[in-house]
Amino acid sequence: MIASPRIHDRGSVIVEIAAAIVLIAVAVIGGLLVPRLVSGWAFAMPGTTDTALSPTFFPYVAMVLLGLAALNMAITALFRQQVLPFLEMSASEWRRTACVTAMIIAYFIGMRVIGFMLASALFVMATTLMLGYRKYLRIVAVGLLAPLAIGLGFRFGLNVILPSGLFGVGF
Repeated sequence: MIASPRIHDRGSVIVEIAAAIVLIAVAVIGGLLVPRLVSGWAFAMPGTTDTALSPTFFPYVAMVLLGLAALNMAITALFRQQVLPFLEMSASEWRRTACVTAMIIAYFIGMRVIGFMLASALFVMATTLMLGYRKYLRIVAVGLLAPLAIGLGFRFGLNVILPSGLFGVGF
């Protein structure tokens, strides 16, 4: 027998709206911090003054999309018939989510300190291990080759200089 989804109640609506408010706050604060977070990054396009292609463009787009998605969540919470999956997550799922979130934050800090290449390699390998993938040769191969391919694509395909960190590892 298939269990029917839980119906929305007043408590879950309040939790959804509160979560939406937190996400909107993250989007606003993130939008305010974008210039500081990407300072020192640059597009390698000498002579261009196109601000749409500045290093802040895509982080601003991400913050706007996050804010709009959170606003949509808040507005539709009153009309939704079923609860959102995050309201039914187990304690282990919340721990895993918190670990991945902490790893993402460490990744962004690591990009500034050790650069895109090293931070990305460590992030890919650590995240796949934390999520339970155990094919170690594949983890190492993807962890080393993916940042290399992405770095080459950004540098020589898009003319974007990614952070090289304190060690100067990059292109």
